Amino acid sequence: MPREIWNELFRPPYDIIQILMITLIVLLGLYTCSMIIWSFRCHSEKQKIRRFFSAHKSTTGVIIKYDAADGDKYITVSSAVPGQAGPFVPHVHETADQYTVILECHTGDAHFYAEYQIPLSDYKEEKEGETVRIKDSWRPIGYEEI
Repeated sequence: MPREIWNELFRPPYDIIQILMITLIVLLGLYTCSMIIWSFRCHSEKQKIRRFFSAHKSTTGVIIKYDAADGDKYITVSSAVPGQAGPFVPHVHETADQYTVILECHTGDAHFYAEYQIPLSDYKEEKEGETVRIKDSWRPIGYEEI
């Protein structure tokens, strides 16, 4: 049965519906491949950051810059009664604000800038240019070797 549908779809002469279906299948395939590649790149970048920080365990750093990113707001809609296409109810969602700090760190022969995601309680607790101790609650999110 699926083979017959597949043969019917790709057998010339093509009409407009077949061309649209083929285009949609190709676009779906391209989208799926791009999402797989993007996921692999994100995972490998996180692994690279994790390996770097496990190799260069810095305990202190000089504050270069603080940064704050506002959380995003987005709206989703669901039906008021699950399973029925009745009246819709909007739901507003908000992602949390993110706070980061960039530190200049030295470990042995390594000299690098380290970027950490920090909690609100640590945001601008110390002034820029001061040496701070890196807390366990800070999550490394990037680095740049100098």
